[in-house]
Amino acid sequence: MRQLNGADRYQLYIESASHHQHTLKVLRFDPADLRQPLSLRRLRSWAAEMLPRCAPLRWRIASLPSGRPVWFDGADLDLRYHVNREVLPEPGGRLEFGQLLARLKETKLDRSRRVV
Repeated sequence: MRQLNGADRYQLYIESASHHQHTLKVLRFDPADLRQPLSLRRLRSWAAEMLPRCAPLRWRIASLPSGRPVWFDGADLDLRYHVNREVLPEPGGRLEFGQLLARLKETKLDRSRRVV
């Protein structure tokens, strides 16, 4: 368990229904650059292998009895929920990619998934 620093606490404080404070982690693959086809199953397997090596990607927020939020290691991350596949609409260029990122960013996180 770790205390949130001031910047993290501020991000939680200013979060609102219209101003979300989560971040996106996006991997963009060009099938022409891959040695073998990439499946969602393989990507989730890779994520399951890599997450133990990058603790901040496993951190989740919980509240102490005092109400003070803390980070804790959420090693039980549900990769079926967090690692997904999106296919861009035609023509699949920068505009469509930007629209996808905007849609993902404007979606508020499901706070019921955090441990309270």
